[in-house]
Amino acid sequence: MKSLTYPHFCDLDIEYLGPSLDAGEAPTVIYFSLCAQESLSLDPFNQPAVFLKKKGFRVYSITLPGHGQGFDKYKAMQYWADHLDKLYVFIQNVNKFIDHIVDTSLAKANQIGVMGLSRGGFIATHLAAHPHVKAALGFAPVTNLVALNEFQELNSNPLLEELSLEAILNSLIKKKIRLYIGNRDVRVSTASAFNFISKLAEAAFQKRIRSSNAELIVGPSIGQHGHGTSPQTFDEGASWLEKQIVK
Repeated sequence: MKSLTYPHFCDLDIEYLGPSLDAGEAPTVIYFSLCAQESLSLDPFNQPAVFLKKKGFRVYSITLPGHGQGFDKYKAMQYWADHLDKLYVFIQNVNKFIDHIVDTSLAKANQIGVMGLSRGGFIATHLAAHPHVKAALGFAPVTNLVALNEFQELNSNPLLEELSLEAILNSLIKKKIRLYIGNRDVRVSTASAFNFISKLAEAAFQKRIRSSNAELIVGPSIGQHGHGTSPQTFDEGASWLEKQIVK
């Protein structure tokens, strides 16, 4: 599976699958997992991207902080903990990229989805707050940085509160959000995922939205630390995301 490099933008490493940029507008998903190239080409991580490409989507992937050349991806979360400022800037730059693909007629506003795996799910959920993003999908997502071992000693860092998903609840209450998690995920915390969805539903209720669009699907844990995602879940989630964007 080949991925194509996107022109340089805001210091982001971007690749994509699907229709050529010359084809103009296409339904769009931005996927976060590892580095851009691995996210789109390395099985099983690329499975939801491949699914959506076959459905006519243009699927971008952007290299996460702490990934790519010169980094050890197995220490990426420690990199995040040590460089919260870079994580903050990364999210701001991806928001600018979303504006850019709409402004250059590569995507239609409200025909953009975001999805992510594990730490990528945290980024995807953050980006769901962008006005042009219609839906967000997370597989075994990080929903609370402080629940991770690498962040245990950072409670006094003011950026932690600013980066918290709870800080953007009101910007998410009208978005379509679906998260999948194992029933005993001890890496990112099943309880944290439930608490986030519960707080998001409560925020929606306080704004007179009685039936929140946010959902959490809990299944049997697989993989190390119960922190795995099955091919079936990848396909089911990608199919859901497709329907949210094109309907």
